[in-house]
Amino acid sequence: MKQHLRTIFTLALALCLLVVPFSLSVSAALPEDNGVMPCYNNTFGTDSSANIDGIGKISVAFSYDGYEGVTTHANIDIKIEKRTLGIFWSDTDMNWNQTYYSVSKSGERNFLVPSTGTFRVTLTYTIYGSGGAADVVTYQQELTYNP
Repeated sequence: MKQHLRTIFTLALALCLLVVPFSLSVSAALPEDNGVMPCYNNTFGTDSSANIDGIGKISVAFSYDGYEGVTTHANIDIKIEKRTLGIFWSDTDMNWNQTYYSVSKSGERNFLVPSTGTFRVTLTYTIYGSGGAADVVTYQQELTYNP
């Protein structure tokens, strides 16, 4: 009986030693900028930035590059929210929306914040064309104004 238990224990231990190496997950580290970009139907890509200066002016820069003969127009929407009670985001009156009927466009919008605090800028591109469904690209940035 002891010999039988010893054999079972040895087989179970051997099985565990064989299974453990195969159950480990393996991952490869990728470089930070591996050059991979999402593929869109109607635009080559977008470029966005937002910052706030010492007097409370939020500057939002936007740019999109479409495909000639494919991109028909783009809607750009900027929404600015303020953090309240440390965890909630409340709407402000600092919003902007514009439709451009061009293949490519770049620009900048400025907003003056009424008080100190943390603000969230959401920039949404909706780019239309004959390449397929509209491309929706969103950029979001949190900014703190505390002079």
